[in-house]
Amino acid sequence: AESDVAAAMAETMRESIEKSDIGVTISVGVCTQIPVANSGTVDLIAAADKSLYEAKRAGRNLVRVWKAPLVT
Repeated sequence: AESDVAAAMAETMRESIEKSDIGVTISVGVCTQIPVANSGTVDLIAAADKSLYEAKRAGRNLVRVWKAPLVT
């Protein structure tokens, strides 16, 4: 599924930064959605933001995925 691919890419990015010499870590929020009529980017961005804050609350340096419901 698209969310699995996006999560894998985010995890690769997170691991690369964690292993680097820059001395920081990242939390990543991911959201995927199949576009349908009347779906907007505002809702998609809000869902990704929710998953980012979920990652931070869970301990940081994590990837969390939000699977947005279809908008009809």
